[in-house]
Amino acid sequence: MTQKNPTLVLIDGHALAYRAYFGMPATFSTSAGEPTHAVYGFTNMLLAVWHEYDPDYFIVTFDRGDTFRHQMYPHYKATREKMPDDLRGQIERIEQLVRAFNMPVFTKDGYEADDLLGTLSAQAAAQGIRALIVTGDRDAFQLVGPQVNVIISGRRFADRELYDEAAVQKRYGLMPKQLIELKGLVGDTSDNIPGVKGIGEKTGVKLIQQFHTLEGVYDNLDKISKSVRAKLEAEREQAFLSRELGRIVTDVPGITLNIEAGRTRDFDLVEVANLFVELEFNTIFNRIPGAPPNKSPREVASIKPARAKQATAPDGQYYTVDTPQKLVELAAKLRQSDTLAVDVETDSTDEVRARLVGIAITHTVGEGCYIPLTHGQPAPMGGQKTLFDLVDTPPAAEPVQLDLPAVQAELAPILQDPAITKYMHNAKFDMTVLERHGLPIAPPIFDTMIASWLGNNAEGARHGLKDLVKEKLHIQMTEISELIG
Repeated sequence: MTQKNPTLVLIDGHALAYRAYFGMPATFSTSAGEPTHAVYGFTNMLLAVWHEYDPDYFIVTFDRGDTFRHQMYPHYKATREKMPDDLRGQIERIEQLVRAFNMPVFTKDGYEADDLLGTLSAQAAAQGIRALIVTGDRDAFQLVGPQVNVIISGRRFADRELYDEAAVQKRYGLMPKQLIELKGLVGDTSDNIPGVKGIGEKTGVKLIQQFHTLEGVYDNLDKISKSVRAKLEAEREQAFLSRELGRIVTDVPGITLNIEAGRTRDFDLVEVANLFVELEFNTIFNRIPGAPPNKSPREVASIKPARAKQATAPDGQYYTVDTPQKLVELAAKLRQSDTLAVDVETDSTDEVRARLVGIAITHTVGEGCYIPLTHGQPAPMGGQKTLFDLVDTPPAAEPVQLDLPAVQAELAPILQDPAITKYMHNAKFDMTVLERHGLPIAPPIFDTMIASWLGNNAEGARHGLKDLVKEKLHIQMTEISELIG
């Protein structure tokens, strides 16, 4: 049985931090107001790679200000916007996070994170260790070799791909080491590397395929068409400068790989839990390799959570619509609004079998109306008792409620009005139940559960109404057990 080579994951800290910052909703923050969306996204990416590749070692690299490339070419990266203020503090948190996982952090004045990745991956390969570089920067493709692969994400990190030599050649038609020659010709707008004006990737690839290097191109100008030759001749100096600006250094002075320092399981889970408590990361804690599957970070941590903003009880005015007159008055208000929120109370979680017990509906913030329909009626075989059914109500005190036909007559035209936007949570369920009871809903519909998923589709994210209300509005919805004792 062949023993696989040990694997080292090298993470481009800045590249992943930026991707997380712009890929996660900025609403992520602690109860004290500290932004955490970049930290949360970075943590999810880290754990995703950890689970997928099960590496033996981790190392993370970060940039540190200007580099030797800025001295070579003052306009290098000059077109990039400065780092957002709320990302700067989060990068400090990300460094704190990776150190809590006991992952070595490498930085070097005058060099970029890419140069550290290049140096460490070369040293790892020389020791027979497979290096996986995780980045969002395709410049790293030039480092790919027999022992070095690059993991790069697509539009979403979940769409990440692993590039070996064959994958690079298939994508570009060039070997990885030739990509730096291509950069000399075509430049890189994202880094403000000029290249040769008028030479695009298609032409550049053909030239490198034919002549292999920049030197080969310039030694054979007489074999190149006049129009392309003129461009090359006019910007020879720019071409060689661009190649050097884009070349990743693989021998940064003073950078030495201590592979055992990055062993993945050599971390203190309590220290990690302490940081997760500070950051209020609850749902992803159990994804950490070695973390107990049934404990929260608070149960593992040695520190107490900061005094968070307390969730308050729901406030506002709430009305029971239990007479025909109240129903008419409610319908008149709803017709005058261009938005409404609607939710259903049922006796089952199966929308095909569920009985409509009541409807909660409102047209404005701070006011809610509830229309009881079938409370107190025996649940059908297999049905789930409702909140009101569970209360020990004397027979003489039957709940006052409305007949379904009366509700259909008033609400059906409103729910089918295309000029009114309906806000719902898990709309598919409610729409199915309502349509089965003669109350079909017409678009436009805004589903807050879908919106929550689009904003945060990380594994373990919670999209239930109670969770979202507590997280976003700091309101604690009343639990059924509290209501009925």
